[in-house]
Amino acid sequence: MKTLLLSMLLGFVSLTTHAQSSVGIMNPQEVLAQLPETQAVEQQLQQFVAERQADFEARYTTWVQDVTTFQESVAEGELTSQAQQQEEQRLTQLQTELETLEQQFQADLQNRRAQLLDPILERMDVAMAQVAKEQDLSLVINKATAAGDPIVYFTSNNAVDITDAVVEQMNSSNEPSNEGQNE
Repeated sequence: MKTLLLSMLLGFVSLTTHAQSSVGIMNPQEVLAQLPETQAVEQQLQQFVAERQADFEARYTTWVQDVTTFQESVAEGELTSQAQQQEEQRLTQLQTELETLEQQFQADLQNRRAQLLDPILERMDVAMAQVAKEQDLSLVINKATAAGDPIVYFTSNNAVDITDAVVEQMNSSNEPSNEGQNE
């Protein structure tokens, strides 16, 4: 009986201590939206996409023209069976190359985005930890997923939104993130 009372008392003390913990919430997307570095990253990514897209579109246009010419030649009976088969193989190969190029472009874009954003995200983590420590928070919860879907549906008045404090901390930091932005 004494052990039961003792374990209940310890559980109550544990719950009381946990209930007194301070919880903070933060919206990383909002933090990123307010940083000038993020705008520079977005401009660099747009330029990266534009350069790659121009190359892809030129190759795609050539492929479409070749397919159209091939279809017209087949319809008019201008190609032998062997020539038709060879042209089909060539066009299929070009189509495969286009698909591979598109996949490579997506991978390159993800890598470039990570290369440019990772230093900013690392600074955000440091700023968040510093603000949480200054405000004596034991836990910081993300308000939303990367897709913008809410994670936190309700917060009491005890939860502290540190989003603006993190932005201020990052803007006042003497370590702006320019790594990888000029590559």
